[in-house]
Amino acid sequence: MVDNLFCPKWIFDICSAMTAYDYIVNDVPIDISCKKYSRGLNEKYKEVKFIEIKNASELIIKFMGKIKNPEYEPYERLKHFLFFTLKYETYYKKRKYKTLFGSAYDGTKEKEYEEESTLQEFKTFVYSLRSNLVKKAPKSWDIKEEEDPELEFLISLINKNFGINDLIESLDKD
Repeated sequence: MVDNLFCPKWIFDICSAMTAYDYIVNDVPIDISCKKYSRGLNEKYKEVKFIEIKNASELIIKFMGKIKNPEYEPYERLKHFLFFTLKYETYYKKRKYKTLFGSAYDGTKEKEYEEESTLQEFKTFVYSLRSNLVKKAPKSWDIKEEEDPELEFLISLINKNFGINDLIESLDKD
């Protein structure tokens, strides 16, 4: 833990959505993905608990399972959510990673993220996606291939390999 500040909400949302994405697309057990993100975030911010990321990602997955007549596949919804959360603060406002007095990575004094608020953000996004009210990811876009130098911390965390010890530990549980 380097800072005494909390993780920004948008970064927590991306890590939670990436956990769900890795589970759905790459068959990575949720616990392994949560450990990776929790450890990576804890190097920069006040403790982000493993269980917080796990609960948020499980809530997202459960919500997607309840959607009737989906226009998009689950991985597409997650991809669009990741794109929108990474690139935009609101529909009309692009996210600025560096400002005159700081950075989007700067932690917050108060804890602004929680599992339920991440689920609410995702639900709002999905309903807006149905109505074409949000910007969608280009078909060829992949968060792991983002090359913006201002995103270095987050993209390196996303691209970090899962630890072999985590994989062995998860196999022992089965």
